[in-house]
Amino acid sequence: MGHTVNFGRPWLPVSSCDFGLLSLPYLDGPALENAEIGALPVQCLWLVPITKDEADFKQRAGLEALEQKFEALGFDYLNAGRPSSV
Repeated sequence: MGHTVNFGRPWLPVSSCDFGLLSLPYLDGPALENAEIGALPVQCLWLVPITKDEADFKQRAGLEALEQKFEALGFDYLNAGRPSSV
């Protein structure tokens, strides 16, 4: 959790998000995050599209600081065309 992935290009044509952030599934909560496949526990994470500026901010200030920015701005996880939060 908290790692970023460089997609190398925007994830959708209308998006400026060319990175992904491994994050907790905040909208779905622990019921989605903690699952079991057979007897094996599995942690499910989201791959949230983010901008390069957001990825750089996370690198400098940390994951918690980025998530606080998202929360303060009412981050819209489903908006592919959203502007950067930083």
